Amino acid sequence: MKIEDWTQLLTDANYVQRIYSKPPDVSKISIHEVVLDRDASTLKLRFNVFDYPDKPPAKWVANQFNCVQFTLHVLEVSMVQIFGWSHEVIGPLSISKVETGVYLLFSNGKEKIECVGAFVVLDKIAGYRGESRGPAPS
Repeated sequence: MKIEDWTQLLTDANYVQRIYSKPPDVSKISIHEVVLDRDASTLKLRFNVFDYPDKPPAKWVANQFNCVQFTLHVLEVSMVQIFGWSHEVIGPLSISKVETGVYLLFSNGKEKIECVGAFVVLDKIAGYRGESRGPAPS
């Protein structure tokens, strides 16, 4: 089932909602890391979004952070497929509800990550100062 607000599928979206008035756009992300943990049956996905928050934390403003990085964990993974990899993995991410939990799909025509799990958890949102490839924060 397609849900407009992907953050509604997070076990706790409070922090995202504190810094974003509307859900951050994940139609174009840059993946930095994918980790599979067989013992915890978890997929960790760390990526940058190009959608800077409209209510950034004071620390981000003071430090002139211009990049935002999310780390999500998909828990109780029942299926995962990864095809391709390159130096820059940029493309759309979608997270939707399925009967068994959540379905995560990243696919840009060269790389593809597909995962089904019971839950998706926001582990971290980090701001940093770096080479921004999206619009600069105002």
